Amino acid sequence: MKYIAKNVTYSAVARENGLDGTVYIAFIVETDGSIKDIMSKKPNYMDEALIKVIKGMPPWKPGKCNGEAVAVRYSLPFRICYR
Repeated sequence: MKYIAKNVTYSAVARENGLDGTVYIAFIVETDGSIKDIMSKKPNYMDEALIKVIKGMPPWKPGKCNGEAVAVRYSLPFRICYR
């Protein structure tokens, strides 16, 4: 979360117009910790910025099932507020 907070840049248009809301980004963490299949669950004006940051994240620790690494789908909510 620190990486995301440090690297997200908000759209000037969204900031100027006071646009806010919640953006949901889903992705899969593969067995090697890499991230793939990034998508927005509700298309929004912040999608591009958030997807770009998610693509650049360092590898995650993969999920485990019975001691073996497994791919896991995550969905993260991002609350955008300019007030």
